[in-house]
Amino acid sequence: MEGKEFWIISVPLNAREDTFGELDRKLKPLSPANYQLTIPTLRVGTLDSLMALSDDLVKIDMQVENTVKKIGRQYWDLLDNKPERREIQINTTSPDTYITKFKWEDAKYSRRKTLKELTDEIKTQVGKYDDELKLKSQDYQQISQEISAQEKKESGSLLVRDLSSIITKEHIMETDFMTTVIIVIPKSEEKEFRKEYEFLAEYVLPRSAVKIVEDMDHALFTVNMFKIVADDFRNAARDKFRWTTRKFEIATGTGKKDTKDLMTKRDKLKPTLLRWCQLHFGEAFIAWIHLKCIRVFVESVLRFGLPANFQAMLVTPTKKTHKKMREVLKAMYRHLGGGDEDLKDEIDGATAALVGGGGKFYPYVNLEINLDIWGIFA
Repeated sequence: MEGKEFWIISVPLNAREDTFGELDRKLKPLSPANYQLTIPTLRVGTLDSLMALSDDLVKIDMQVENTVKKIGRQYWDLLDNKPERREIQINTTSPDTYITKFKWEDAKYSRRKTLKELTDEIKTQVGKYDDELKLKSQDYQQISQEISAQEKKESGSLLVRDLSSIITKEHIMETDFMTTVIIVIPKSEEKEFRKEYEFLAEYVLPRSAVKIVEDMDHALFTVNMFKIVADDFRNAARDKFRWTTRKFEIATGTGKKDTKDLMTKRDKLKPTLLRWCQLHFGEAFIAWIHLKCIRVFVESVLRFGLPANFQAMLVTPTKKTHKKMREVLKAMYRHLGGGDEDLKDEIDGATAALVGGGGKFYPYVNLEINLDIWGIFA
């Protein structure tokens, strides 16, 4: 599904006019899909409490949206590179359909509670989801990072690549007096290496160099010698030819087995984390949209007064129609803004919180929902 953006527009309801019909008619060429958003009457309380709540709602909205984003991204990452990668469902429907057909879920968020109680409930609920996600994803992410680091070691240049999947006991001579040195040279210098390696130190076993593996640029050899000259051999290889010797102990060569064990652990954790994301993304998303409706209600009452009598509507802009739609809305509702002020002028933080326009003033209540900001609906 292509990610969608919604604007929630709220204006005073005029019983003598078709408020939504007028908006739909004038925006139809720019926004073919417009919807009425039904927000029930909620418990208002005092004006002072609404003012305080309006400030809190801006911050809580951002926190809840961030948690929805994190759960969605985690879900999407878990399905990476799989053909069944798909959109998360909200009550068996798509996120945009849930918004356009929104109905207040009184069983989850009782209208008997005050606006502050509902807001605190959503904040606490989604905050728990955020904490749970951190705990549940921590082990999975750590194991995934260890696997990536191990795979990087096993697939990098021979100069830095982990040797545990390359060198075996059969490649190493290790006695009280003898040892094997592992050396990496440029492939273009192999002929010179075969000619010179026996003379890099005394007591290097003649014809003991064995090429174990090569990549695009380098070749890895083992060379046998007496232990007492191993350091001299390494120093001469580095100083005279800039060849690289690698240290390796066969006792620590268990990287390949470790990677397989890590992948087994990750595969066991993945289904559990995936199921958790599927369930809790939906719950967090529902909470987020209810919180948006609470914001619309609060800001509409503060803007247009009591009793609460407003019409909330959803419009669907595109990048190409943003500017033109704002111009149409400005012309339609200029009278609500108290004159001909520039509707895009910057305003102070308190007013920005009140109007919900991200620091821009509009004569109507304006909130935005972007379903593509976390990239999981693309």
